[in-house]
Amino acid sequence: MKKILSIALLTALSTSAMAEGRFFSVDIGKSTAKDTCASLGASCTDSGTAYRFGGGYQFTPNLGVEASYGIMASAKASGIFGSAEYKPKSMQVSATGKFPISGPFSLIGKVGLVRTTVDLSASTILGSYSPSATTMNLGWGVGGQVDLADGLALRAQFEDLGEIGDANTTGTAKLTLLSLGITMNF
Repeated sequence: MKKILSIALLTALSTSAMAEGRFFSVDIGKSTAKDTCASLGASCTDSGTAYRFGGGYQFTPNLGVEASYGIMASAKASGIFGSAEYKPKSMQVSATGKFPISGPFSLIGKVGLVRTTVDLSASTILGSYSPSATTMNLGWGVGGQVDLADGLALRAQFEDLGEIGDANTTGTAKLTLLSLGITMNF
């Protein structure tokens, strides 16, 4: 992973047409912790609304870096013998790419490290259980962006944030995010 980020940064710095620019981003979407319900059982939902806030730096018109913090949707289960809630939160640092298609439209992509913490809160007839697990994964995403006036852009992305949780304590799940967001240069 260090090699990938190093190559992306060196490529960005060696490009002659530097287009410096800081940006801030806000995304809202739907995250899914696939297979969570299989481990939690009973009546369960494994997807819902997710929020993410981030910022970054565009080294060239095509290459940049972005850091973000996301509050993913909780998976919730309930049954006759108790209930459980699976709450993931993620921090992400990614190399980003922007590839113009036509006019204001571009394809976008990212690859980077994702640190996800999962908190599980379970209550059963035998008592309460509250383990936590943290994972570090290689995450990636693809999407599209439309540049608007005055440094604003709308973007839509699909991201795979990897396998999260711990099989022995919280259970594991595959975390994905489908989001719509806005970026603003400053």
